[in-house]
Amino acid sequence: LDPQQPLFSQIKLSCDRVILTTTPAWRLKSYRSRLQTVEKMWRAWARAHPSKEKKIARLELRDSSGGEVGGTSTLRGAWVQQE
Repeated sequence: LDPQQPLFSQIKLSCDRVILTTTPAWRLKSYRSRLQTVEKMWRAWARAHPSKEKKIARLELRDSSGGEVGGTSTLRGAWVQQE
């Protein structure tokens, strides 16, 4: 991660969910790199979550317009939008 080009402009915590707003730098990363980033963040959030249950801790990634560009779910696991 490059501190000169942050990937997220805003991070919100809402109950069991962390909502991250992506910057344009997010789209410049490869699909694989974005997916690995989401997987790592999900593992960290699941470890930090009070319930210690990965299936409860969720991530939502949104672009600056509010459109969903990635996240986690019980059925899909970690995912990111392909270009």
